[in-house]
Amino acid sequence: MLLDVQNLRIHFKVPQGALQAVDDLSFQVKEGRCLGIVGESGCGKSATAQCILRLIPSNVLSVLSGKILWQGKDILTLNDTDLRRVRGSQIAMIFQEPMTSLNPVISVGEQVAEAIRVHFPEEKNLEGRVKEIFSRVGLGEDSKRLKQYPHELSGGMRQRVLIAIALACRPKLLIADEPTTALDASLQSQVLDLIQSLQRELGMSVILISHDFGVVSKLADEILVLYAGKPAERGPTKELLKRPLHPYTKALLESAPRLSETHHRKPLRMIEGTLPDLVQPPCECRFASRCPVVMPECHQKEPEFQEVEPGRWVSCFAVKTP
Repeated sequence: MLLDVQNLRIHFKVPQGALQAVDDLSFQVKEGRCLGIVGESGCGKSATAQCILRLIPSNVLSVLSGKILWQGKDILTLNDTDLRRVRGSQIAMIFQEPMTSLNPVISVGEQVAEAIRVHFPEEKNLEGRVKEIFSRVGLGEDSKRLKQYPHELSGGMRQRVLIAIALACRPKLLIADEPTTALDASLQSQVLDLIQSLQRELGMSVILISHDFGVVSKLADEILVLYAGKPAERGPTKELLKRPLHPYTKALLESAPRLSETHHRKPLRMIEGTLPDLVQPPCECRFASRCPVVMPECHQKEPEFQEVEPGRWVSCFAVKTP
């Protein structure tokens, strides 16, 4: 197993106490496979991604526990030297907003070169290596492009620069956190096609994070649905999209616009209510207050995340095990 996250808990310090951003989350990523993580804003997707690379400052954490096993070694116990060897060279990340992720006063070519220089200081033909990476992500090999600054590029091109930085050291795992945010439909498709082709070419694994099932379904072999910091459902992409088991997964799919519904002017379904208070989470199913099939049992305790069919995992009392 390439990546094995076990019982991860991430609690943040806030004025009201400790906010339970992620609570008892476990999942695995196999070599050469893509895991999609889906959920509303605030469900713990980005916190999980940042924690894998230990990018969350320790002074904002009140609790960080569990294990993040990278090829058998726990990332949470690595010293700074060993952690630097993992970041960028073995696990790389594409962040949400390229305009704020890129340094505005350093040329894009130099930003890619810096990533190579940190992990391969012996590299002699640095400019040639950067040109090769730019060509691979569709930015061309023109030296003028390397000297441009982020503000001189379009949103789609800036996103390609972020991908170039992430791939500079040929990582085994790429974490893409909302890589198509703020891009129009055509650019979204181009970025996803690029990630998919690079995954196949380099044989790397991918964690694709999004609130959009349409984005995730294009690349992911398996989907993990998060709700209020806890896993709601996990399963093979085609099966999960065709036959969702958890009421939250069903609601998310029904709230997404479809061409047929738009044509007939049908209103989108809304998920009534709001996320529970994660500073003082309820001692019940966290989706109970918004669930259309809620039962008395749902208000008494939290359901276990368990395998209900081969390869299908759900935390819901309404979904019975065999």
